[in-house]
Amino acid sequence: MSSWGVRKQLTYLSIVLGIIAVIIGVPLFFALNIEPTCFDGKHNGEEVGRDCGGGCVLQCQGDVTLPVIHWARAFEVEDGVYDLAALIENTNTAIGSAEILYQFKMYDDENLLIQDRLGKSFALPGNKWVIFESKVLTGERDPNRVFIDFIEESKWIEVLIPEEEIPAIAVTKQRMEEKNGKPRLSASVANRSPFALYDIEVVAVVSDADENVLGTSRTYVDTLEKYSEQTVVFTWRNTFDAPVAKINVIPRVNYIQDFYDEVFLQ
Repeated sequence: MSSWGVRKQLTYLSIVLGIIAVIIGVPLFFALNIEPTCFDGKHNGEEVGRDCGGGCVLQCQGDVTLPVIHWARAFEVEDGVYDLAALIENTNTAIGSAEILYQFKMYDDENLLIQDRLGKSFALPGNKWVIFESKVLTGERDPNRVFIDFIEESKWIEVLIPEEEIPAIAVTKQRMEEKNGKPRLSASVANRSPFALYDIEVVAVVSDADENVLGTSRTYVDTLEKYSEQTVVFTWRNTFDAPVAKINVIPRVNYIQDFYDEVFLQ
């Protein structure tokens, strides 16, 4: 073959190789030079872990202090029926979770499992609250001990919500009395925010002079218009074992849910 023919073939080969290099190289260049984000499933950029920490809203599990369980107890409603309650505290002052899964377990005096109950709650930054489960059936067995566990890792986020957008709720006009021989607690829940609030969970905890919890109860307020208030009422079927010395009414709104959804559903 003449040198001209060889040069022609080499020219064609160079063109083909150049085209292949462009087809492969250009996408590869852009793939390798994508700006790191908090949602690319990789540990890159300034992240502490994969898509968490650093400049990401999602917090790494190692940087989150898990909720503190102060107590978990069962309260008899009637024979074979109990309410379960646990006082929980999120000590993270700027971190919360819109969804945490938990499991109550009840054991008898022989350390045998009587019943369990799964549920879902939310943890607001720097907040103490009561997880409440009503009417758990135990049959003919009486609970001796109650435990609550958080059953899987939750998504904890840095709550970047302006202070003026955080609901301001107050509790006033608390009154404890007996009606027809049964304890009755009334209280006023006031919305001091310049916007309406929805799905307000309100839990009451009553204790004796030694701060032993005598009973708990829960109700909901569907809507509370701005700068308005509403009376809520809690009742119990049975009298308490001691006089009520302390009342704690805890209203909560899951104000981080929309922000949470915006972070994880984008």
